[in-house]
Parts: sequence; structure tokens; C-alpha cells
Amino acid sequence: MGEFETRVRRAVRNTLYATAAFVLLWGAAPAAWRPLVAGLAVGSFVGVYYLISAARQARQAGAVAAEHAKVRPGFAAVSRIAAVLLMVLLLSRHPEWANPLAALAAVWIGPALALGDHVRALRRDKS
Repeated sequence: MGEFETRVRRAVRNTLYATAAFVLLWGAAPAAWRPLVAGLAVGSFVGVYYLISAARQARQAGAVAAEHAKVRPGFAAVSRIAAVLLMVLLLSRHPEWANPLAALAAVWIGPALALGDHVRALRRDKS
């Protein structure tokens, strides 16, 4: 398994841990805070899909570049945007279930964890 796959797996695992922590926090939160915590849980779960889809698209782009093949039009970026929009639209219709702004912010937990892992690896390689 290459370094890219290891980093993707680590980012997905850490994002799933964050999602599980939000679900546990939702169970312990007072009723006034539950929509906010539920939004964070839903958003971080959508972030897992976002990470997996982006990693698959990056892997395909690398394969296309290595083989000098023609670039196929991708549906991955459109599906990621559509998933986030669908989540926000559904939660906007039912804000008593989950906060849509918290969910939108939580989508970026996975990419932020992946970026932090990359920066940590760069610092480790530098020293």
C-alpha cells in the first residue's frame, strides 16, 4: 500500500472517529444543543464521502497522467457538490433536526484532518 492510500485511510478513519464522537456527544447534549451537534455529525459523515470521492478522483488523475491517456470527463466533483447541496437543502427544510450551517462546516473536518496529516508528514520528513 502506497503513502497516498495510507494517508487517505488515516484521514477517513480520523473523520469517522470525529463522526462517532459527535454522535456520542449528541446523546449527552442537552436538548437545546442537539441540532447543532447533529449537524456536525451529519456534516462529518458527508465529509467521509467527500474524502473517499476526492481520493478516488486523484488516484484516477494520477493514473491518467502516468499513462498519458485521454482525460475522461469526471462526475466525481459534481457528485460531491451535489451531496453537500442536498444535505444543506434537506437540513434547511428541517432545522429542528440538525443545524445546516454546522453540517456545512463539518464537511471540511475530513479535508482539514488530511491537510494536517500532510503538514505533519512534511515536518517529519524535513527533520
